[in-house]
Amino acid sequence: MEKNVNQDILLNMRKSIELYYDFIIEEFPLEKRFIYDKEKFKRLFGTNQEFDNLDDLFWFIVDNHVHKDDLEKVDVFRDIDVDRRVSRNEYCIETEFRIRLKRGTYLWISAVTVLLYDDERRNYYVLMLLKDINKKKMLELESTILARRDAMTRLYNKTYAENVVKEEIEKLEKDANAALVIIDIDNFKTINDTYGHMIGDHVIIEFASRLMTCTRETDIVGRIGGDEFLVYIPNFGNRERLYHKITKMLENLHYEYSEKDTELQVHCSMGISTFSDENNDYMKMFQCADKALYVSKKNGKDAFCIYE
Repeated sequence: MEKNVNQDILLNMRKSIELYYDFIIEEFPLEKRFIYDKEKFKRLFGTNQEFDNLDDLFWFIVDNHVHKDDLEKVDVFRDIDVDRRVSRNEYCIETEFRIRLKRGTYLWISAVTVLLYDDERRNYYVLMLLKDINKKKMLELESTILARRDAMTRLYNKTYAENVVKEEIEKLEKDANAALVIIDIDNFKTINDTYGHMIGDHVIIEFASRLMTCTRETDIVGRIGGDEFLVYIPNFGNRERLYHKITKMLENLHYEYSEKDTELQVHCSMGISTFSDENNDYMKMFQCADKALYVSKKNGKDAFCIYE
């Protein structure tokens, strides 16, 4: 490679890159040349401030516009030391993060830094490329959400609900309080057999909607079977508050379903277990809640039982 970076090659490369990337920053450190589109930068970040080098520009973006949850992702750019990068064969550095635009919205971007240098490592060229990948990220997010959700009710599905509850229970301190509630719609098979599966589906959907209104944002709610639901309640306070919460939940989930010529009473049974020294993982809590659910059913349904 020639000692001076070939300008014709760079010009052709730049034209090709502009077809794919939205914002291009170039720096020739030894020549003290720094190139970027100042007007586009102003439109994106709402500032007239100008910069003389890549470090100042990039860390201005980081300090003022990068989402706080993504700050670790930009640390990879913190020290673009050419000799160190070359010794490690690190010619390209890339990551993805969110930036806040002047309109107050966040945009996902891909950032790539490419290092070009001569054989003697005396003259080099730094190219940083930014690309709007917001649509791609939104599609990924939507796919992730769909993978976690039950298609009918939009509650968490069985796999995700169980996994996230397991993780939450594993984090609990010895003296923490948390409850696991298993809920079963009473006589649901009779509803399906009598009124058909379409009505049965509508009952499930409305029941799930009502269940969500009975829970807090910190609670984890999932559908774990046809007519079976799970609610994980962290930090419920004392036993009296838990009893009050479950009582109100049971009342709200006892209602009359009405559609055209169909009217029926919907209610449920609940089994509850609480976290303790002995009852200290998901499987143990689930088994205890399931035993309590059986007691609720046996005692006439439309009731709850807390495992002792």
